[in-house]
Amino acid sequence: MTKDSTSEHLSEEEVLEELVAEEEAKLARQRGRGNVLWGLLGLFLLAVLAAQYVWFTQRDDVLQHEQMRPWLETVCEYAACQLPTTRALSQLHISKNYMDKHDSHKEAVLLHFIFVNQAHFPQPYPGVEIRFEDENNKVVGLRRLAPKDYLNAVEDELELSPHQPVHVNLELQNVVPNMHTFGYSIQFI
Repeated sequence: MTKDSTSEHLSEEEVLEELVAEEEAKLARQRGRGNVLWGLLGLFLLAVLAAQYVWFTQRDDVLQHEQMRPWLETVCEYAACQLPTTRALSQLHISKNYMDKHDSHKEAVLLHFIFVNQAHFPQPYPGVEIRFEDENNKVVGLRRLAPKDYLNAVEDELELSPHQPVHVNLELQNVVPNMHTFGYSIQFI
């Protein structure tokens, strides 16, 4: 009887050890899955942080990137958001400009220039800043013009297409006395 109870007792201990081992293996698998899930969550949060950093420090570059823009537009369709208009003033180039004396007004000049959007995307018409400078490049006169000031009403509503030339003819009066004798520069704002 003692022999049978000992073998019966050992088999219970063996069964108990097996149950404990199985339970420990199950807990280890769950911990492993938990670690993987925490790791994936951490990677996801790092990606979100990196995306926020890029968005807030290089937003214009991201919005103008030719591969990113279509993807962002697709995301915005589903998220019911609207992307800001793409602008790249550095892609606007003046191809020709000259100033003439006005024929009938002594204190006026005619300024003519042509600029082109060299970007691969349409963008809004820019503001224009015209600086009149003396022989030491000191600013002695300044005019800032909104697109409506140098375009006709139809063009002002539209965007500037890629590689589209824009002819601007301005009559400027009373900026500075004898302004036709000074230098000038044109910048986009």
